[in-house]
Amino acid sequence: MLFFDDKNILSRYGLERKYGTPTLVSTYEDSADKKSNPLPSVWFNKKTGVYHMYYNGYINGKHGALLAISKDGVNFTRHPACNEKPLIEGVGEIACVYEDNTAPESERLKALCVYGDSNTTRIINDPLYVSADGIEWKKTGVQWHNHAAEPAAFCFYNHVTKKHTITCRPDAGVRRVCEIETDDFKTFTDAKLVMTPDSCDPPLCEHYGMPVFKCDD
Repeated sequence: MLFFDDKNILSRYGLERKYGTPTLVSTYEDSADKKSNPLPSVWFNKKTGVYHMYYNGYINGKHGALLAISKDGVNFTRHPACNEKPLIEGVGEIACVYEDNTAPESERLKALCVYGDSNTTRIINDPLYVSADGIEWKKTGVQWHNHAAEPAAFCFYNHVTKKHTITCRPDAGVRRVCEIETDDFKTFTDAKLVMTPDSCDPPLCEHYGMPVFKCDD
């Protein structure tokens, strides 16, 4: 089953194209948010059986992290905690929300945030927030990136290296993919370049982000 353009296949011998007819299942629209790039992260709370979708947006003119919840993972409604103001204020944007299963209960959720100066084009810091329930968040004072990240980032646990690994950009506006590793979300390695467009790629080809999924160990 192909989920990409077959122009990337070296040989089409024996290939049969079958076009499907996808059906729209659900669309989440926040009536209060009209000005932001959401870039959502979804976390499933096993204790409550509720899906949490974190995204960037505006509430009453204030920009920050918003939250919508769902019982089925398909139909979402905005959480009452951010009806009047963002769930996490003053963070700029959320790059991603990550469940750290190696951390104490009080810090199991990590919100990797980026905060920019509206008077410049540069993102000036990348604060880390933690939470036990995904509703109440606490700023840690830790900077998870040593330069300037942007959404969208992604985080996963590498069971081979025994480290949490963050895929992100090396700097604001630089559309390449780098890798940052940490044991404890207190100290972080320098960003290491892992993927970049080159002269063999089509013009204006750039990376915006890179999700990672575990497959077959």
